[in-house]
Amino acid sequence: MWNNINGEIMNRGDGRRAAPVTDRHLCCIVVGFIGLKTTYAEKGNGKLEILKHMSVRLILFNQFKMLSLLDKESEISYNYYMDILVQGIRKKYPIVLEAVDTKTEEVSEEVSDELDLLLDIFNKVQRSVNMMDSGMQKHLKENYHIDFDGFDYKNEIEKPYFTYYCFLRRYYSSNLPTENRSHDKLSLAHYREMIRTYLSSEYTGLLNARQVADICIPVGGEQTILNHSVFNIKDEESMMVSEDKAYQED
Repeated sequence: MWNNINGEIMNRGDGRRAAPVTDRHLCCIVVGFIGLKTTYAEKGNGKLEILKHMSVRLILFNQFKMLSLLDKESEISYNYYMDILVQGIRKKYPIVLEAVDTKTEEVSEEVSDELDLLLDIFNKVQRSVNMMDSGMQKHLKENYHIDFDGFDYKNEIEKPYFTYYCFLRRYYSSNLPTENRSHDKLSLAHYREMIRTYLSSEYTGLLNARQVADICIPVGGEQTILNHSVFNIKDEESMMVSEDKAYQED
C-alpha cells in the first residue's frame, strides 16, 4: 500500500521513499505510461491488463498527484482516480484509463529550435542586465519581463513547448535562464514577439539597456502585444484571401 506523506509517496511500506513529484516529471510520466500501455495492450485483456501491475499504478498515481497540484479546480477528480489506484479497485480501472492523455505527439524540430532560441535570448538578456549598475537593473526588472515565464501545459499550442522545456529542465537545468512567475504570465505570442525583435536587429555581444527594453515585454503591456498579434494574424488572413480571389479571377 502507498501512503501520501507531505506530497511524497511511500512504496510498499519498506521505508524507502520514491522521488518527490515535481513538474519536471510530468511529461516523462505521460510518455512512460504510453510505452507501458503499448506493451501490455497486446496481452490478455488489453488496456486493463496494465493496471494489474503495481509499478504502472504508481506511475499513474504520481501523474495524477502532479496534476492535482497544478490544477486545483480538478483536484477532487484526481483524488478520486488516485484512490482507485491505491485501493486497486479493478471495476473502476476504465474510468482511470479514460482520464489519461495518451495522444501525446512528438515534439517537432521546429518547436525545439524555436524554444532553444528563445532561451538563448533570455540568457543573453539576463547576462546583460547583471552587468549593469544596480539602479538600471532594478528599473529593468521592475518594468520588463526579464525572466522566463514558462508555458501553459493546458494550452494545446503551448503543450509541445512545455514538454520540451520539461526535458531541458531535467537534463540541462544549469544552462537555462532564471524563471520568475511574479508578473502576469507570458504566452507563446509574447515570446514570438521577442524573437522577431531580436532577429530583426541582429544583436551581437552583450545588450545595452535600450536594447533590453526593446526586446523584452513591458510589465503591464502584455495585452497590447496580444492584440497586436491577433491583428497581424487577421491581416495575414485577409491578404491570403485577396491573393486567392485574384488568382481565381485570372
